[in-house]
Amino acid sequence: MSRPVAAEGLLHPAVLASVGVLVINDHWAKAHHPGLVTGKLSDFAGLVFFPLLLQAAWELGHVLLRQPWRPSARVLQVAALGTAVTFAAVKLWGPAGEAYRVVLGVARWPLDALAASLGGTALPALSKVSLTQDPTDVVALVAVGLALYAGRSRGTAPHPGPLPAAQGEGERLPLRVETITASARRSCPRPAAR
Repeated sequence: MSRPVAAEGLLHPAVLASVGVLVINDHWAKAHHPGLVTGKLSDFAGLVFFPLLLQAAWELGHVLLRQPWRPSARVLQVAALGTAVTFAAVKLWGPAGEAYRVVLGVARWPLDALAASLGGTALPALSKVSLTQDPTDVVALVAVGLALYAGRSRGTAPHPGPLPAAQGEGERLPLRVETITASARRSCPRPAAR
């Protein structure tokens, strides 16, 4: 078993496929083939991708702060639950939908400003994003299950507890079965054959 890499959950084939679907659907398919399928496809794709993005942010935060970490089932579950609750609220509750439109509009403004600057046009004003609140979109919540599957396939631990220190180096390493059994053999020698 190799040492985990922070944010490697984003490289799972299901996550990469969902990002591809999201980009193609939002930037081409919805405009050229509007309808029920393209309306729901981005919801499904986003619900696969976003929990793993949150887990990746948690892992990278630990790396940047030089804190020990390992893939965590608890972090993944909290990210998935938070994503599902937020998605449902945005789709079903007017004030949550309005907050989403404002927050996402502010969050994407730097990208819009960069595109305008590179294109030689005036900087855009801050604006809300568009949102269609469709209660039937909550059917896409099943996609969170795929996010949980993709994240769990990394061999996540039950919780993000501390890692044991490597002997002599002070470096943090994941505890492995091979390490435990080798250590047990050294400390508990077998009795000599008679």
